[in-house]
Amino acid sequence: MKVWRLFLEMLAGNAAGGLACWLVYGLSRLGHDNTAIVIFPSLFLVPFTIGLVSAWVWRPLELRVGEAMLHSLSCTVVGLLGAFVAFHEGIVCLLIVSPALYLGIDAGVLAGRSWFRRKDQDGMNFYLAAIAI
Repeated sequence: MKVWRLFLEMLAGNAAGGLACWLVYGLSRLGHDNTAIVIFPSLFLVPFTIGLVSAWVWRPLELRVGEAMLHSLSCTVVGLLGAFVAFHEGIVCLLIVSPALYLGIDAGVLAGRSWFRRKDQDGMNFYLAAIAI
C-alpha cells in the first residue's frame, strides 16, 4: 500500500507539474513579452506545484521530514526522466537543472506538509495558503 501511494505521488506530482507547464505555455501565447511570463513559473511554480501535490497525496502515510525529502528525490528523478523522454533534453542540461528542481520540489513538500497537516484544523492552513501564493 505504501509503495503504491508513493508511486501515485510521483505520477500525480509530475502530472500537476506538466499541467502547470501547459498553463505557462498558454499564457505565454497571450502576452507580448514571453520571457517574463515563461521564466518565473518554470523555475519556481512548476517544482513547487509538484511538491505541493506530492505532499497532498502523501497525507495518509504521515511521513517524517527526512522520508519526505528522500521521496522528493525520487519524484525529481521521475521528472527528469520525463523531460528526457518527452522533450529530448540533454543529460548535461538535466544535471544542471536537477538541484534547482529538487530544492523547488522540497519547498513544495515542506509547505504542503504544514498546510495539509491533519492535527491543525484551526484555520492556520488558510494563512499558510496566503503565504504560499
